[in-house]
Amino acid sequence: MLRTLASLALATLVAPLSAQVADGDLLVPRFDVGVAAIEQYDAHGTLLVDHGPGSDFSGATVTDAGLVATLSRYPTEVHFFDASGTEVGSFSSTQGAGAPGDLDRLSDGTLVAADQSGDVDLYAPDGTWLGHLFDNQMIHPTGLFVTPQDEVWVADIDLFTSPGRLHRFDGQGNLLQIVSLGFSPGDLVVDADGTLWVTDRFNALVVHLDAQGAPLSSFATQALGRLYGIALHRDDTLSVVGENDVAVHRYAKDGTWLSSFPLASTAGLRNYLCVQRDAGTPTFCYGDGTGSICPCANLGAPGQGCAHSGGVGGRLGGFGRASLTNDGLLFDAGPLPPNQPALLFAGTATLNGGAGLLFGDGLRCVGGAVVRLGVRTSDAAGRALWRPGLLGGHGWSAGQSVHVQAWYRDPHGSPCGSGFNLTNATSVALAP
Repeated sequence: MLRTLASLALATLVAPLSAQVADGDLLVPRFDVGVAAIEQYDAHGTLLVDHGPGSDFSGATVTDAGLVATLSRYPTEVHFFDASGTEVGSFSSTQGAGAPGDLDRLSDGTLVAADQSGDVDLYAPDGTWLGHLFDNQMIHPTGLFVTPQDEVWVADIDLFTSPGRLHRFDGQGNLLQIVSLGFSPGDLVVDADGTLWVTDRFNALVVHLDAQGAPLSSFATQALGRLYGIALHRDDTLSVVGENDVAVHRYAKDGTWLSSFPLASTAGLRNYLCVQRDAGTPTFCYGDGTGSICPCANLGAPGQGCAHSGGVGGRLGGFGRASLTNDGLLFDAGPLPPNQPALLFAGTATLNGGAGLLFGDGLRCVGGAVVRLGVRTSDAAGRALWRPGLLGGHGWSAGQSVHVQAWYRDPHGSPCGSGFNLTNATSVALAP
């Protein structure tokens, strides 16, 4: 089954994820005969790499080795591309019937491929077919989404009647749920709260459903042609692309249009979107007992800062491209006390060897030449976001590493009585 195992194995060794697709990058497959490609854009809509060429590329995902994987229809294959966009391996996905749909992967690296002939196929990265997901109501699966818990949601259309359905399976292939819809779904994403964002392919709508499939809201989009592709970004915005689109459109969850960026090529059709999420920038200085002891034994959970009034600690991470000239790095902190100010700051040194020093109800981990990067107010769930655009203008240079931490107020029930606390810290290696 495998055509180029040797080259694929080599690429696995030389293509680390950090060099391939950064957190927040968007993959847009181009479905076209002979000139298909997977277009890779950064968070600003700048084309980074054209992975291809090939023929009739459908869905896309990123492997553990940092390779971009996609499905092709003619011939029916899975293809792998390295950071430069060069194909480094492929295998015949002969279990499909010549009509591939979307592509995703489980946490163990298993590739999950929608087969529009009526099921979802599972492949090991070496091309071994592992089985399929199927139930007797599945007709024409197109889009799919794998949750962090390895649950597989499948968007299933009926070619003969307008309404479709959603199917949910666990990682072992057991059917958990079927949701009947009043519209034909193109693709879907699952939010952190378990709710669903589903594209209505005939009406160019994004429909928000609760976890049981009951409608919550919907909004119209600018998509051209049938609407399939949808992606959920880390900052809680949604991107969509229509089959005949010349741009990718970004919306707030309430349907407010935020921006659009033009596609590099107007050839072919656009069916699916994939936004990359990774572990983010390296973190350190935890209040979980692995470093300095928290001021009043107020330990947080692993990976968090010292506990605040909510009984948990705040965790800070950086996600995206840390470029001084094209900054795409987003900082995400939570859970913090809700509706409280949080200050993000950066420094050129770590304190106490990175273990931190007692400060308020927490640990201060960052020192040296310190700059403030901005104040945000946490939302009702205790989350605070600092969007890209904070790295320039501080006298930092490419190749330098800086360290970032968030200080926040905790005025009601502060465990040590100081009224403030801090998250863990994270280190950022600056690129040009």
